[in-house]
Amino acid sequence: MWQVKDLLGEIEKLKEVDRALSSICANCPYLSDDILEFRYHVHQKSQPGKCVRAYFDFASSDPEKPEVCCIRQWLETSVEVEAIDLIEQKKLESFPFKTSNDRGIEDYCIRVMQDIHHDRAYETNHIKLQFRYCS
Repeated sequence: MWQVKDLLGEIEKLKEVDRALSSICANCPYLSDDILEFRYHVHQKSQPGKCVRAYFDFASSDPEKPEVCCIRQWLETSVEVEAIDLIEQKKLESFPFKTSNDRGIEDYCIRVMQDIHHDRAYETNHIKLQFRYCS
């Protein structure tokens, strides 16, 4: 059950995200559709993959802008990558969403898939990777 302190902290984080999105919109109005979609999914706790994709659209303009860093920090504490065994339909592991010097979602996904391929030893080769909100 949510504690009042936890709920207030979550509300503050969402306010910071909204302020960052507002600033991005003011500077890059062509991203307004992505911004609205990101905000909707964040507030609904739905479609974390769409939020990650939108983040990379925001970051393509300037990944070091404070508002883009705010969005990245929120994602890095709120979203994780989950590996699932497709045959057994069970979770193998999850790990935090962390960007490196990835220039886009494609670069990020390729890097994560390579990391999984080279650094893990699962009993199955039928693995699905997906984004999910942290519990």
